[in-house]
Amino acid sequence: MRGVIISSQINGIELGDARLRPFWAKAEALGAVIFIHPAGHSDARMRRNRLMITIGQPLEEAYAVSSLVYEGVMDAFPKLKIMIAHGGGYLPFYSGRHDNDYRYGRSPQLKGDFSSYLARFFYDSVVFNPDMLEFLVNKVPASHVMLASDYPFAEKAPVEFVRRARKISRQQQDAILGANAARLFGISI
Repeated sequence: MRGVIISSQINGIELGDARLRPFWAKAEALGAVIFIHPAGHSDARMRRNRLMITIGQPLEEAYAVSSLVYEGVMDAFPKLKIMIAHGGGYLPFYSGRHDNDYRYGRSPQLKGDFSSYLARFFYDSVVFNPDMLEFLVNKVPASHVMLASDYPFAEKAPVEFVRRARKISRQQQDAILGANAARLFGISI
């Protein structure tokens, strides 16, 4: 087994909680890939208009990544391989607010601004619009983005979706379509 899938929180416990440190230590020691998929959002406001999917899912991913960074998991376990569903949720696209807090000294536990941690994670390509995939590849290393479909709910033609991202080079597209995942999971292709 090369990795596991976990939820963005466990029975209300955020992923950066100290009680989960043994899990992260073991994952790092094994070199396992941890894929985080959102738990969903149960806030009553999210029930209308499918907001639990459109707003709630990327919010859950933002909670998960924020917890891992702010609670020191990413600093304590520098070799962790964590992949976040849906292009990382909101954070790659809106990390500037976190960076601003860091600049004002409001997150002294961090070893750099929040954006500097984004390159430590891996991301799938399920961002729904090619321009968002292009932005993601400008915000995080292209080598940390890989093909996904979120089947059966999202992208019906994931390869074609990646190819429609015209501002991503053909070489980077090819890597997103297979080589990045092969390298992350230690699989020869």
